[in-house]
Amino acid sequence: RPALLAALKEIERQRRTLTRSKPATGAGQLLVTELDLAARMAAQSAHLMLWQQAVAAGEKMEARRRAQKILDDLRQLDRDFNRYWPHRNKATAQKCSAFLQWRMAELRAFLTPSR
Repeated sequence: RPALLAALKEIERQRRTLTRSKPATGAGQLLVTELDLAARMAAQSAHLMLWQQAVAAGEKMEARRRAQKILDDLRQLDRDFNRYWPHRNKATAQKCSAFLQWRMAELRAFLTPSR
């Protein structure tokens, strides 16, 4: 866990640096958006690993708390990714964020009580 927490701290530090950058061109602004999306995806990967560790350790309350937070963050990331996609691509983003949909489905299944 310490390595993942250190990675998350570094990702947030880099995102703050990105936030302070003020590109003068549209291409520069688009690059900042892409880098921020990539950083957010990397952070979510680390959060998912922490969630998986909590599940494996039997820490049910911690796993549920993490799952709900990750699910909320992934929903926002999916919206932002879909909003960004047309700026770089001609195709729709519908199939391009399937990896986010898959993770969200996994978390929803975890959060939904078994019948």
